[in-house]
Amino acid sequence: MFKLKVFFLVCFLFSSITQISFSQSNKPLSPNNQTNQTTNQTTKNLPPALVSYINQPPLGQEEILNRVKAARTSNQDFDDIASDVDQRGINFVPTDQLFNQLRFLRASIVNNALSRADERRKALMTKPKSLENTTLETLPEETKKELKALPFIEQARAIAKAYVSSLPNFIVRQQVQRYGRPLIEGWKLGDYLELAVSYSVDRGEEIKLRLKNGRTANTTFEEVGGLTSTGQFAGQLSAIFSPDSKTEFVEKGNVDFYGQPCLVFDYKVETRNSRQQIKIGGAQAITGYRGRLYIHQESKQVLRMEQEAIEIPYSFPILDATSVVDFGWVTIGTQEYLLPVNAQVSLTSREDRFTALNCISFNKYNKFDTDVKLLD
Repeated sequence: MFKLKVFFLVCFLFSSITQISFSQSNKPLSPNNQTNQTTNQTTKNLPPALVSYINQPPLGQEEILNRVKAARTSNQDFDDIASDVDQRGINFVPTDQLFNQLRFLRASIVNNALSRADERRKALMTKPKSLENTTLETLPEETKKELKALPFIEQARAIAKAYVSSLPNFIVRQQVQRYGRPLIEGWKLGDYLELAVSYSVDRGEEIKLRLKNGRTANTTFEEVGGLTSTGQFAGQLSAIFSPDSKTEFVEKGNVDFYGQPCLVFDYKVETRNSRQQIKIGGAQAITGYRGRLYIHQESKQVLRMEQEAIEIPYSFPILDATSVVDFGWVTIGTQEYLLPVNAQVSLTSREDRFTALNCISFNKYNKFDTDVKLLD
């Protein structure tokens, strides 16, 4: 068991979105290790903690089983394999036979990660009843026509703005697997948190710690220590498309994301235009950031955000900061919404290169009026 270090990643909320310049290209991308030259040039500078869907696609059954067998033979633990499953997901439907094989190999930590990855796979493959974008239903017909005449990324911007303003008040269960990785070692599982998260447009996110390692928590979320984060619902998406951010977009091509046809855009926000804040202890810094957006070709909605901090001051104790958010269709009441179903956040210490990683799953979305209440 490693010692958790205290990190905080804060993403501020934004609300207004306007046009910005961008450049386009039309290159197909493939979610496998045989990516084209353009893709490799774009991603070679990404830190190892950032798992890109293009370069590190979901894992296959044979690869997982072979790695577990190899670890068992060499008397190694399975934490590193479980972390990869939590981060990358899977591209197959796990069978009872596979779960039994892993149970026989005493790889319960991999079994648990596989169950989470399967829930993630199903959530990301779920399609709405209609691809007609419901967030734009309230717009006048003339405005809708004007929107369709805009370039793709500007349509996505307008839809993102409508998305943020259309979110209902809801509660969700957030389950967090916290891993750590020293410089020359693999990932080690630290602890498990269960949070109750409420979201409202006027108040943003409010978080309550319910369980730690399966037991009722006797501390608050702010006191729990280790790596914590906020902003997975509207903060990051709004910041990327905010006019204040002056985001640079470059279209990189198309990709199949869990059966969903997407256009991929690289993006970059300079530090002078950013409000992303990283905190550790009493130190804090505003940094720029860059990453990728995976945008559905028909609905123009963002299905995945990959992000890493850039221009981190050399004197600051954090070397790398990355995050990934995957969006899937969930039903709240009788209405379908595109909301986070999975996220990863990581920070790397400059002094000893220790990396803290949170793998987060979201489930049991429900409407709420006042206090947070989750269904068991």
